[in-house]
Amino acid sequence: MKSLQRLSIFITMLLSSIVIPASVWGTGNKDPNIPQTTINWGTNATALRGQNGQRVTYTCPGGGRFGSVWGTDVYTDDSSICTAAVHAGRINVQTGGTVTIEIRAGQSQYTGSTRYGVTSAGYGGWHGSYVFVGGGQQPPPPPDTLTINWSTNAVALRGRNGQRMNYICPSNGRASGVWGTDVYTDDSSICSAAVHAGRITTQAGGKVTIEIRAGQSQYTGSLRNGVTTAGYGSWHGSYVFVGGVIQPPPPPPPPDTLTINWSTNAVALRGRNGQRMNYICPGNGRASGVWGTDVYTDDSSICTAAVHAGRINVQTGGKVTIEIRAGQSQYTGSLRNGVTTAGYGSWHGSYVFAGSAPPPPPPSVETITWAATVTALRGQNGKRVTYRCPANGSLGRVWGTDVYTDDSSVCTAAVHSGLISPQAGGVVTLEIRAGQSQYTGSTRYGVTTAGYGGWHGSYVFVRSAIATGSAADQTSR
Repeated sequence: MKSLQRLSIFITMLLSSIVIPASVWGTGNKDPNIPQTTINWGTNATALRGQNGQRVTYTCPGGGRFGSVWGTDVYTDDSSICTAAVHAGRINVQTGGTVTIEIRAGQSQYTGSTRYGVTSAGYGGWHGSYVFVGGGQQPPPPPDTLTINWSTNAVALRGRNGQRMNYICPSNGRASGVWGTDVYTDDSSICSAAVHAGRITTQAGGKVTIEIRAGQSQYTGSLRNGVTTAGYGSWHGSYVFVGGVIQPPPPPPPPDTLTINWSTNAVALRGRNGQRMNYICPGNGRASGVWGTDVYTDDSSICTAAVHAGRINVQTGGKVTIEIRAGQSQYTGSLRNGVTTAGYGSWHGSYVFAGSAPPPPPPSVETITWAATVTALRGQNGKRVTYRCPANGSLGRVWGTDVYTDDSSVCTAAVHSGLISPQAGGVVTLEIRAGQSQYTGSTRYGVTTAGYGGWHGSYVFVRSAIATGSAADQTSR
């Protein structure tokens, strides 16, 4: 008797776990014999695989969260039922709703698409499928415009050449990756490309229309409206911005002057030889890498090169104009206005500083730090340079006596030569010399220099130079 009771309880529990009656049965064309079940947005139909022709009605709760979907009209049985129902136009995410599916056999191919804000994926052969059936609900009309986020692209529309889609980009967006100019790769951020194309701004967002195009063999990068796009080779699909359905605002004129930071370079303008751009470098900048003198590699920091060229200074910054030039076979490094640039061989693109206002004349005496060396002048034998060493300096490393290695601290070597003192600083002139096979160390005026073997470059002090702040009259220790 107990065994029969346990069996009866087990069968009851099993049946209730398979079919949970909903409080309201289907109406209209729905078959009242089809069970209704309330499910969540992650539920799929794999448990019904092989029961081809069976129909089941489900209730999707409102406020759902999209799951994965494969297919269009015919969906893989591991697709989220509720999400596929939104894609099929049967319900919406906010209110949910009741839908009926019919189990079908597996297909050899499933096609992806974007409908009602849901992008389904394509797939090859799969074991089971389902479709939505019944006339109880009519699909809502397709929305005129979809609101997207700033990472949304158009990959799901690839191959639908000529199709147009309207989108709203929300305000205060964050730019994402874009490839191309006017014609963009379909994996480019639609909203960011719209800013680049002058249709909207990052701050205000706005409404745009794209048209799907075929893939291109080449995409060109550029800088427009504060967005730098990358170039690329061949890609599978493209889109362009169009009017007609909606009239986009005219592209704003390019700004006369862009404010940049101290790491900005001109690589994005490579190849636009002759084009000029105006920039504002903010004050209190931090110097970055620069290659060249007068003609700079296009990956050089614009603001730092402007200091080197005597157009601005680090403390106050300022406005500069550059002109894009072709790449050079050689770039020469130098020390100017406290900035040491590096030399380099062949490079792809260059720029120079231009504008109606000539650059300020280089100062007759350049102030350097106590760590400054003259390695950038190596090989310019016979060249003379005058520097001012500031007061209250901190001694650096020096190799040699009278003839110093070119990587020795200039100001510290000047103290060692008796020309200035660390407390008062002063002005010194040096002359570039060839490297020596031997350098001798010694102690003078409180500075001990090291000896060294062969080195690549040297300098000596020219004692007929300005002697302001000289320590020559001081008693040596």
